[in-house]
Amino acid sequence: MQKFEPLFDFFSDNSIILIHKSNADVCVNKTSYSGDGEVRLELLPKASIYLYGYFHDVPVKDALESFMGQANISSFSINGQEIEGFKLSSGGDANSQEYNLKWCPKSKPINGIGNETTQISYLVFHLVNFVDFSGARKSIDQNGSSSHAIEHMDLVCDERNVEIKSIPSTRESFKTRKEKGGYRLTHIGKIKKNDKTLFIGKDANDCLNV
Repeated sequence: MQKFEPLFDFFSDNSIILIHKSNADVCVNKTSYSGDGEVRLELLPKASIYLYGYFHDVPVKDALESFMGQANISSFSINGQEIEGFKLSSGGDANSQEYNLKWCPKSKPINGIGNETTQISYLVFHLVNFVDFSGARKSIDQNGSSSHAIEHMDLVCDERNVEIKSIPSTRESFKTRKEKGGYRLTHIGKIKKNDKTLFIGKDANDCLNV
């Protein structure tokens, strides 16, 4: 059984966490360009998901108009999925015709990996600055000579079981947030169907939006 733990590096001092890398496409002034894309979680000034695209062979005219806010950017896609949103910033290099942009999704969560039809056995989600709760169920995380009490919250969402739990760094995260402010990973959660059958990405989105 796969261990239920954070899937990304939330524990370095970096305020930007890389979630996924994939291909990306953008349409600027009715012309489509393909390149590389990234899904990032940025914790400053507040926790939010942003998309980045890096493209080559983009004419200077299109890149410059985008930078000046005069270009028509009609779509941005990552991993083959069009993400409705808007450009926050753009830049590049005129000599090499490199163009990059930062894209803000109109709504969240988004399918940064897979799509609405992707079949899922369970889904792990991450909670930043969640409430400090005392769970009805508890366990102990043992790591060498160190042990931490883990609080568990068990919920039901339609046909799915939802588990939310603290992590070994939860207490330290609350302490740091109180002293310095900012955003910290405090809990993780898991969604799976109570009969252990597969579900699809759209169902996961619906459950997270409840």
